[in-house]
Amino acid sequence: MQNENPQVKQLFPGLKSSDWAVRVKTAEELGQICDARAVEPLIELFNDSDANGLVCRRAISAIVRIGTPAVEALIVALDSSEFVVREGAAEALGQIGDKRAVEPLITLLLDRRIWRSEFARALGRIGDVRAVEPLIEASMSCDGGASLRHRAAEALARMGDIRGIEVLIAMLRDEAESCRANARRADDHHGFYLGEVAFSLGSLHVIRAIEPLAEALADWQTPDRANWRRSVACALWMLGAPAINPLFDAIRRDPTNMSALAAQDAFSVVYAHSASCLTDIGAINPLRAALKDKDEYVRTIAAKALEILGGRT
Repeated sequence: MQNENPQVKQLFPGLKSSDWAVRVKTAEELGQICDARAVEPLIELFNDSDANGLVCRRAISAIVRIGTPAVEALIVALDSSEFVVREGAAEALGQIGDKRAVEPLITLLLDRRIWRSEFARALGRIGDVRAVEPLIEASMSCDGGASLRHRAAEALARMGDIRGIEVLIAMLRDEAESCRANARRADDHHGFYLGEVAFSLGSLHVIRAIEPLAEALADWQTPDRANWRRSVACALWMLGAPAINPLFDAIRRDPTNMSALAAQDAFSVVYAHSASCLTDIGAINPLRAALKDKDEYVRTIAAKALEILGGRT
């Protein structure tokens, strides 16, 4: 890190320019210099009036580059009366990853008077185990909105703690009507967070999630859940050999054939990004066995998968 760079103070007036493009350029230059004296002036840009938010984003990026020396000032900024300042500080702290921010972020996460989703995301990025229980509480919150539940579930999945994983699996098993209603609202405004939970469980290779994932694939049979089914099918493919037969079982149980279509689409997605989970012999053998299955869709999917993998006999 470079200290006492004489250029730093010369750049400060650019942060107050009436031209948003100048403010953006100045923030970028200060980020390149990485001088701690720029932190507080950059934090002032978190509530910049630039309509497209570019000035704020560049200020956050610059502070993240400065790193650890910015943490104390960012923690102070979490107490700002302005939401955009608190949110910007939380985003920067999450990217820096300093554990000093954990307790202040947990305090804000549990404050039901304010918008809290960014605090959940920051805690997930930092990954400290102290945040697990508060994130579990937030993931099941009835008063924090779909965005909070989504971010908290995403954070738990990212952290991979056993307590959080069990909660995520329980979410997939939950068939209560109230949960379904909340999920529909999330789909309208923020993306269906259980679909992302499913995808995260696959990415983390949580084998015990196979059964609830397969159940979800078979149960979500309405046309409006196509994206959700694709996420679940992706998760099952990512789980590799142990998940292939449960995946095919779900397809057989679905009279609408929507699960089959989701599985077929999902295979190409997973193969393009994570082929290693599909290319070992443990995954090839159940695909080959499925070529003789009684279900036409199972046979078709297995044949297509083997063709892509180059393992068809």
